[in-house]
Amino acid sequence: MIFELTHKQENAFQKLKKEILSCRCLAQPDFDKEFILTTDTSNSGLGVILSQEVNGMEYPVAFASRGLGTAEFNYSITEKEMLAALWAMEYFDFYLYGRGFTVYTDHRALEAWNKKGMINSARLKR
Repeated sequence: MIFELTHKQENAFQKLKKEILSCRCLAQPDFDKEFILTTDTSNSGLGVILSQEVNGMEYPVAFASRGLGTAEFNYSITEKEMLAALWAMEYFDFYLYGRGFTVYTDHRALEAWNKKGMINSARLKR
């Protein structure tokens, strides 16, 4: 069997090699720098990336996820997004306790969380 490397295969190989060498590996945490929590939720679970910015680029320090509990399946999307943020803070408390950090979420309704009197869900208030 003769292996012939076509232009298409060469391009795919070079792209793969570039991705491997760019190494989106986990970064060592620097406790003198601010941490970043990026959270997201779906109908079945929660996910979070703990990261830090190094030389203008964001690098992951750790990842975490979990499924939703039986009662949590019935939460509204806003409640699920809040749950993801709170769970992430509890899960990564070793990194975050007593330090500044930023939480990113893709759910704009959570901006009301910061405004007094804007939350009308008893579950969110707790």
